[in-house]
Amino acid sequence: MYNALVTALLLFTLAHVTQAQTESEEESAVREAYARLSFASRLNGLYSARTTRETKRGEINASIDRASVTFTIRNVTYGDIRDIYLEPFSKFVDKRAGDVLQVGGASFRYTEDNGPEFLTRLISVNGWDFSDFQNSTAEDWNLPIYKLLGLISDQGPFTRYAAYTVTASHRGKSRTYKGLFLFGHDPNGNSKITVADNVVGNGNVQDFLTADPYPAAYLETRRATPEVLAVLGTYRSDSCTAGKVCCDHSTMRCGLSGVDLDAAAARKQPEPPPAARRRVP
Repeated sequence: MYNALVTALLLFTLAHVTQAQTESEEESAVREAYARLSFASRLNGLYSARTTRETKRGEINASIDRASVTFTIRNVTYGDIRDIYLEPFSKFVDKRAGDVLQVGGASFRYTEDNGPEFLTRLISVNGWDFSDFQNSTAEDWNLPIYKLLGLISDQGPFTRYAAYTVTASHRGKSRTYKGLFLFGHDPNGNSKITVADNVVGNGNVQDFLTADPYPAAYLETRRATPEVLAVLGTYRSDSCTAGKVCCDHSTMRCGLSGVDLDAAAARKQPEPPPAARRRVP
């Protein structure tokens, strides 16, 4: 009887631990978007580096470090949008005031020997700026959620939300602030997520809900130099699916498939042109 009671208690505890560790779809969307955005900023540093065969690994890493922005996500809450109808918008999202990041969309297009075009969606982080943006009235910012939803009704009905605290870090400086994801459907019935982030920018985060910053040009062309592959090898993850970036939501770090990295390393690189023969007089 005692052993059965202990076993039942252990099973009950394990079930609750497993349930607590299970990530909701809403939290997963938040973490995936910010992890991809961070990885895309690092790739922008790689693509900005002078990645020839003479480029040293340290030079590439320095360029990546200068370009990168990292994120820490905490205090994620989520649920039915009706649960927060009467709450003010300001409770969930900080104003675009104070220190904000200068972030812009970017992309890398590369074609080699009249072959296919490789396109990678990136993000460019150009440092911190100070914003003194103010709403016309305090009431605008303190609108209850249900009134805010009425103002953006053309984006479709929203049924779920995820609120969170995020810390953005870039070049030794950080800011912690609040953001919000709204989940629903557009007028055509397609899934829709709207992001409210006033430090990085709504659209910049929203882009990486779907964009996969897979660095194909640096794995499948002559740009896959040994030094570049050594840098990309630090992101190796043998649990990743080939041809995609995969992200660990607990560490907010993205990786590349070992299959892709090994294939790039094994691919025969074009031989350098032969040295000119010296003529004997």
